[in-house]
Amino acid sequence: MNNTLGKTGGEILRPSVPRATRVAINEKSSPEDVTRWLQEKGFSPRVIDLLDGQDGANLFSLSKLHLQQACGRDEGGYLYSQLLVQKKRSGFRTHTGDELKAILNHRRTHVELSNEAPADEPVFTINPIH
Repeated sequence: MNNTLGKTGGEILRPSVPRATRVAINEKSSPEDVTRWLQEKGFSPRVIDLLDGQDGANLFSLSKLHLQQACGRDEGGYLYSQLLVQKKRSGFRTHTGDELKAILNHRRTHVELSNEAPADEPVFTINPIH
């Protein structure tokens, strides 16, 4: 009770509620957007400096293990979970297993025929999940 009542004549003091993050990132976010997002999320200056210059696509490609190794276990894990939220909100999808198999088969066939990497990769349209 003493923690909720201040010396303001019995007025109840409410803990400050963190404001909602206004900045969201996606795989097309610029390095400036990423830095702003990291700052608004409250990441340490060390992590912000470490990720300076990274765009959304690069950040989205980092694994949980890489983030934990670079940023530390706790902050790297928190960053990974926040990135999962941003990926979900932006509709980001990686290739499915079938799409990856088709790309691999295309490359394998091309290399077997010409002994060179293919110039024309198969294109898959990825529709965001709504």
